[in-house]
Formats: sequence, C-alpha cells, structure tokens
Amino acid sequence: MFGVLLVSSVAALWFRHDRAIAFVQRRIDNQALILSEHFRSSVDAIDATLKQLALHGQRVGGAKAPPEAWTPVLEAAYSGLPGLGSLTVTDDAGTITAATIPLLVGRSRADFFLFRHLASNPQSGLAADEPFRAVRDGRMLIPLGRRLVSTDGKFDGVIVATLEPARLRGFYRSIDLGPDGLIMVRHPNGLVLFQEPSRSDPIGQPAVDNPVFRAQRAKPDSGVLRGPLEPGGRSYLSAYRTLTAPPVIIAIALSESAVLTPWRGEVVIVGFITAGMGLALLFAAFVIAREIRARIAAEQLLQQSQKMEAVGQLTGGVAHDFNNILTVITGTIELLEEGVADRPQLAAIARMIDEAAARGAQLTNRLLAFARKQPLQPYPTDINSLVLEADKLLRPALGEMVEIVTKLDNRLAPALVDASQLTNALLNLAINARDAMSDGGKLTLETGNVELDEDYARSQSEVTPGPYVMIAVSDTGTGIPPELIDHVFEPFFTTKGVGRGTGLGLSMVYGFVKQSNGHIRVYSEVGNGTTIRIYLPRAAAAAGVRAPPSPAGTIKGDGERILVVEDDALVRSQVSAQLESLGYAIHAVPDAVEAFAALESGAVFDLLFTDVILPRGMNGRQLADEALMLRPSLKVLYTSGYSENAVVHHGRLDPGVLLLAKPYRKEDLARMVRRALDADAAESQPAARTGTS
Repeated sequence: MFGVLLVSSVAALWFRHDRAIAFVQRRIDNQALILSEHFRSSVDAIDATLKQLALHGQRVGGAKAPPEAWTPVLEAAYSGLPGLGSLTVTDDAGTITAATIPLLVGRSRADFFLFRHLASNPQSGLAADEPFRAVRDGRMLIPLGRRLVSTDGKFDGVIVATLEPARLRGFYRSIDLGPDGLIMVRHPNGLVLFQEPSRSDPIGQPAVDNPVFRAQRAKPDSGVLRGPLEPGGRSYLSAYRTLTAPPVIIAIALSESAVLTPWRGEVVIVGFITAGMGLALLFAAFVIAREIRARIAAEQLLQQSQKMEAVGQLTGGVAHDFNNILTVITGTIELLEEGVADRPQLAAIARMIDEAAARGAQLTNRLLAFARKQPLQPYPTDINSLVLEADKLLRPALGEMVEIVTKLDNRLAPALVDASQLTNALLNLAINARDAMSDGGKLTLETGNVELDEDYARSQSEVTPGPYVMIAVSDTGTGIPPELIDHVFEPFFTTKGVGRGTGLGLSMVYGFVKQSNGHIRVYSEVGNGTTIRIYLPRAAAAAGVRAPPSPAGTIKGDGERILVVEDDALVRSQVSAQLESLGYAIHAVPDAVEAFAALESGAVFDLLFTDVILPRGMNGRQLADEALMLRPSLKVLYTSGYSENAVVHHGRLDPGVLLLAKPYRKEDLARMVRRALDADAAESQPAARTGTS
C-alpha cells in the first residue's frame, strides 16, 4: 500500500512537471509574438518615414537638391525614430548626396544590392539589404530603402535608413527572462544582430548552430522547442518568430532549470516527508491522488455543462482538504524548528518546508478566489484613484498600439466595494478590449454618478433602484455580434481561438459585480467597438474600514478549558498539542454528537473551538447555536479552510463571528484564542441570521 501511494505521489509530481513545462512554452510563444510585433512596428514606423521623405524629395528637387534642403528634414526624422542608425539620400548614380552622418556624403553605393534592386524594380516597395557592421563603433545595422521618383515618374535615387536592433534593448529588458534567459535577433544567413543579455556569440559574427535555428529552417514561420542552445549546454525552453521585411529571426529562451525551480521545491518537500514522516506521506499521497482524480472528473464535467458552480465546489473541497494537511504540516514544522534550532542544517530544511507550506496556503487562497468563494472585504473606495492606479498597470500590459484615455467625474461619490477585486475586474476587461483591437485602438476608462430608476430596474435582472457609481470600459475594437451579446457572461463562452482564452474572465467579473450588489451591462456595435458599464453601490461616507483591535495582554493561557471539535484526527491531535503548550486544558472530540455529550456531562468549558465543516449532519455553526442555548456564557471561535454559507453569507463574514482560517501558525492560534476568551458577548457570540447553512 505504501508503495502504491508513493508511486501516486511521484506520478502527481511528474504530471505537475509536464504542466509547468507546457505553461511556460505557451508563455514564451506569446512573448516571441510580442517581440516580433514590436520589431515589426519599428520597421513600419521607419517605412512610413521613408515614404514621407520620398515625397519631400519630389518637393525640393530630388536627390540632387542642395544639402540644406535635405539635412534638417533627415535630422528631424532621425531624432524621432527609436531603433534608427542613420538616414542617407543617394542619387540615381549611386552617390550619397545627404546623410545624418556627414562623413558618408560623397561615397558611392552603386554596387550595393539595395541600390541595384530598387533602381531596376519600379514596383518595389520597402526593400532590405544584408546586415553590416558600422565602421565607427561596430554596431550591427540593417539597411532598409525606398525608391526616389521624380515628378515625371523617373528613377531619381534611393532613400535609405539603417535599423539598429540594439536600440530596441530597452523594450527587450522589460521582458522577464529569469536567470540565464535570453533574447536573440539573428539574420537567416547566420549573423548575430543582437542578443540580450550579451552571450558568447560576438555581434556581427556567425552564431553557433543551435536547435532554434535548425528548427527555423524546417519550420520557417514560428516554433516552440526544448533543448540545449549549444552542444553539451544546459537545456532551454525556446520560441521563435520569423519576419520577412527585413528578414530576421527573433527568439526567446528561458532556462529549463530556472523554470522548474518551484517544482523541484515540491520534490524536496515530498522527499523529506517520505524520509521523516512516513505516515504523513501516506495520508498526503492519498489526498493528492484523490484530488487529482476529482479535478480530472470535474474538468470533464465542466467541458460538458459549462457551469461555474462545479468549479466552486471542486476548489472549495480541494481547499478544505489541503488546508487541513497544511495546518498539520505548519504546526508540526513549528515544533520541529524549535527542536532543531541548534542544528543549522536541519533548521534550514525545516525553514524550507515552512516556506513551501506558506506557498501552499497561497495556492488554496487563489483557488477560492477563482471560484469566488472568498469573503469580500468591501469598504468605501475612491474609484477615481483606483482607476488611475489601474491605468499605470494597464499601459505596459496593453502595449504601445493601444491608447488609454481616462474621463473621470471630479464629483464622484465613493463606492462600497472590495478594491483589490475591482482592480482585477478592470484588468480582465482591459485585456479583453486589447484582444478585440488586434491592429491597435483606443481604450477609454470613464467614471460617473448614476441614478438607476424603477423603470430601468424593472427592465433588468436583479437590479435595485437607487444611486450608483458607474465605471465604463470602452474600446474601438471589432464589436460583438447581437446574437452573442446574451452569452458573453456565461462561463467558458469565448469567441477567441483555441488556446487563446478560457472564457472565464467576463464570468468572474460578472460574479464579482453581482456579489457586490452591483449591476453590469454590455453595449456593442460590430465594427465600432464595445462598452461595458459596471454599476456599484454608493458608500455612505469615504472613511475607511477600521481593522479590529489586537487583543491586549499575554497570549498565553491560564488553565482555561477549551472544547476542541475537529473531525480530522491529525489536525485534532496537532491543535490539541499546541493549545496545551500554550497553557490551556483541552478536551478534543471529532464531531458535534460527542461535543454535546461533553457539554451535557456538566464539565466546565470557557471556549468552544470548532471546525465549521463537521460530519454526521451538523456543522460548526449549528453546533455553536445549540451549545449557547446550554451555556449562554460560552465563548466561540470557528476555524475552517472553506466555510461558505455556514459563517459567510453573500460573500461576507457574518457579524459577530470570529474565524481562524486554516492553515494557521501557533502565534495566530494563540492570538485568536485569547481574543475570543477576552471578547464581550457582542463580539464572540454568533449573530442572528437568515438563510440556510
């Protein structure tokens, strides 16, 4: 049995390994596309400038016009174009007559391919020549040129710009490459044009042949691959894109070792638990295997039914079980850290496990956030300030082709909303808008005070008349066909191609707005763009929410008796040991039935510390309600890794409820127990509520 569970753990780890590789490959393929589009946009800007300079040539008399007719215009164009090396004007005989580098004037370019090609091809547009190294400083330059034509249609020379890939370095450095990652720009003939950061291949020399460029010869346009970049070297995950005008190959490569660092951390954790905590491994392996099967089954169900509720149930169950495991690991490792404090090597391993457990806790929180099962924390929020902060995040995410415009109401009232979740919603809407504007466009963020009257409320679903704060996100994209408008908020509905969208972005925004007692509406016209308006309830005042005060005095116990109700045996044992070490007297039971038996026995208890989710038909909230009827002075503290509908309603923690979220550390446990024991009745006892649990 142990061997089977061990194999299951290894299989799960390998499954996560493959998913990590696949995720990064998709990411770098997108990054390669972004890099190539940025390079292409630089070339397009140069081409547009060359066209304008060609028209200028017709106005001033052609390539042989006096230098004063050309030089100011060339210098102005040069200063306005990032990535440009130089600009030159060559007459119909191939002699340079004007240039941003004066030393070039008078030199002949009659034998250059670019000149001969443009002179002999009247219909030629933008043309490119072989890259070359600048004589003065060794930079690699790519010549790009257009024909100059006289007013009577005759060939009059060429206007040439040199593209300098190294001047695009600033944009390349904004790409997160991690340790040992790199970006390569290379000509199909093998010359290295640019590399960031610099590596062993010298600029302007043929690079060492590697799998990226061998793959490019077999599949010219694009590709994703895995392997070393040089014989005997370390393995990389690489992606490339090929441009034709000018002909360049742009590739990005990330170190496979760096990509798999988080996964190796998981392997270390599993190995340590295997060596020192065999029974814990059996339990954890069983849960991991069960949850993998549950996830696969849930994914198949979601593909058929497209119901977001299935995701909520799955993630909630996963979070509950994993939070129980993490509670045991966190509490146990704290005891282990104390025991090995004088042994540095073991103490370092213990800290590593502790950090991994903290990362696991972050993962479960993300699962609950994805399923919209985390309690919201709404408070009066300045929406204008939030939109301006979101604007800073959006500009690098949307790229230079999207113009962002803000239209903010200076008299805007505060809204009652969870600010962090609203920021995520705006990011989702902006990314959708960007995808609808493939050729660039304008994104407008607008705010205003709005009154929704009864007539409007009757015409909509789940809308309450009254004052709202409105946020509008508008784009100039392709728009949404009328027959699809009613489906845009459905989970997993998307008009994007396979692999380009999950169909969850707008449904998450919809659920958040509804959970915030708000309203959302879509307006769209094919060919003109889309506007999505969010209406949030106004807040009574702009004051922020005050955090609850920390309990005063010591966090140690003084022999108070605590009734612990926890169905998981490992968690029950671990929390009992922690509470006893804090100075409390503990009586621990697995369910509500045994808890009632203890209460009816006449034993004195100062605090009921209960898990929210319990077996045998009664949850922790119901247990507390019944216990308070027997012992009105009993204090109550809840704990749970997932507590929907029991102590959380409408996405918010019930008034008067004290909840210690799993997993927790010993100091968190001590602080909350002391707070519960010292609280007055209004804070510690459950408040009356409606609805089911």
